[in-house]
Amino acid sequence: MSDGVLVMGFGGPRSLDDVPEFCANLMGREPGPEVLERVRLRYLTIGGSSPLPDIATSIAQKLGEKLAADAHEVPVKVGMRYWHPFMAEGIDELAAAGVGRVVTVSLSPFESSHSSGAYRTAVARAAAGHPDLTIADAPSIRTAPTFLTALTDALQGAVTEVEGRRKGVIFTAHSLPVAELGGDPYVEELREAAAHVARDAGLAPPAAVGGQRWLPRVDAYGSGEGALPWLLAYQSKGQRSGRWLGPDVTDVVREMAAAGFDAVVFSPIGFATDHMETLYDLDVEAAGLAYDLDMDFRRAEAPNDSELTVEALASVVEPLLA
Repeated sequence: MSDGVLVMGFGGPRSLDDVPEFCANLMGREPGPEVLERVRLRYLTIGGSSPLPDIATSIAQKLGEKLAADAHEVPVKVGMRYWHPFMAEGIDELAAAGVGRVVTVSLSPFESSHSSGAYRTAVARAAAGHPDLTIADAPSIRTAPTFLTALTDALQGAVTEVEGRRKGVIFTAHSLPVAELGGDPYVEELREAAAHVARDAGLAPPAAVGGQRWLPRVDAYGSGEGALPWLLAYQSKGQRSGRWLGPDVTDVVREMAAAGFDAVVFSPIGFATDHMETLYDLDVEAAGLAYDLDMDFRRAEAPNDSELTVEALASVVEPLLA
C-alpha cells in the first residue's frame, strides 16, 4: 500500500478579496459588515493576506524532501480547514496520486476540538468519498524534541534582544470558550510545554502550589522565581459570549506595567506558524499597548518552516510510513 502525507492547518485568505468567503467559512454564516470591515483592516495591517498558506506549502515541500532523504518517497500535500487548499482538495490530490493510506499531521500543536479535532473531522468527511483510502493520524509535533527546541531557541533570542531593568515572559496561546473545552487536554498540554521551554531556557520551574505570585492580581500558571518571571496567558479571544480561557495577555501587560516592569517578552508557544494571531494580535495590539505603557517589547519568532519544524514533523510522521 502506497503512503502519502497530508499537512493539516487552519487556513487563511491569500488576499483581501478572499476575506468575506474565509470569514463565512470560519463563522458558518455570512459576516456582518462591521465584522467584515474589522477583519479586512487587520489583514490590511499585516500586508493584505495571511502568510499561513505559503508557510504551509513551504513546510509540505521541505517535509517531502526530508522524507525522501530518509528513504520515504511519498507525496506530501496541504489541507486546510477554512481556506484553499481545503482538506478535501488535499485528500483528492493524494487519492489521484494513487495513495492508499494518508498519514495526517497537524500544524496546530495542542489538542483541541477547535483545531486538530476539526481537522480530523474534515479529513474523515473528505475520505468518505474514497472508500479504499485509509487514514492514520500522526502524533502532535508538541511531542517532538526539535519543536520544543525551536520554541526555546526563539525565546532565548527574544530575551537577549529586549531592553529593560525588569523583564517578564508571557507564554501565549489562543483562548477558547471554557464551556466548549470538554475533555480536551488543551490547557494541560500548554502548561506542560510552557514548563518544558521555561526550563530549557533557564527559567525557574512553575510554582507547585497556588500558581505564580509575581503579579498578585493575576491568576495564572507560571513562576515568579529567578531573574526572569514567567506565566501562561491567552490571546485572540473571540466575540462569543461566556467565559474564555484567561488571563488575557493585554490584562497581564497592564498588570506588569503597574508592578514596575519595563520590558515584556512574548513566546507564542500555542502557534507553530505565523498568522493573524501573531502578526496582528501580538505584533500590533499587544506591542502597541506595551509601548503606550513605556515598556519594551519583543516577540519570539514562530517556528514556521524552519529546519527544526520540518525535523519535528518528520519525526512524528516517519514511524507511520511503510
